[in-house]
Amino acid sequence: MRIPRWTSKWILLIPAVLVLVPGAGAASGLPQRCRALGFRPGPPPRMVSSAVTASPSSSPRVILSVAKGTRGTITVKVENVSREPMALAAQTYLALARVTAEGAQEPLYWAEVNSPRLPQPSTPLRLAGKQRVEVPLDLRSVLWSPDRSGMTAGLTLARSVPPGEYELQLQMIDERGATWRSGGLTLKVSPGGGLTF
Repeated sequence: MRIPRWTSKWILLIPAVLVLVPGAGAASGLPQRCRALGFRPGPPPRMVSSAVTASPSSSPRVILSVAKGTRGTITVKVENVSREPMALAAQTYLALARVTAEGAQEPLYWAEVNSPRLPQPSTPLRLAGKQRVEVPLDLRSVLWSPDRSGMTAGLTLARSVPPGEYELQLQMIDERGATWRSGGLTLKVSPGGGLTF
């Protein structure tokens, strides 16, 4: 008996339908029909999810710290905690945040630090494995602004920061937005720009 031409076309289309609609219910009878036709439907497709994470080695492993000095000075420390040498190209800032009963708030004042011994976007800080650098800074010699956009002219501590208690932080931010922060150092700004740690 010869199968009509339209019937053979219909049979040949069945595998395509099964591929487009995988995992159809057993009630439809499709698995039994496939076996009758010599086809074995595969298992339903699995959903695969993945998360994009940065490699731990993609960013330098550094620890920042701030220690009080004398006469308005502080000492900032940058330590490479890895055994491998590293290069950190980033903008370096000092940040002042108000201290409240809930703790320190978001920084209110920023001072860009341009020191040849600290990272700059065009001049990376290079440290050998486990190496640490210490740099003294005078808080009264840097210029403070209400943001770090560079659009606002910086002023001295006495002219820009109202008297009160603040938390000082050292921050470094690279071109990708990765940020390194030190712990906070509490200080008091008095009228005229005096400092008490």
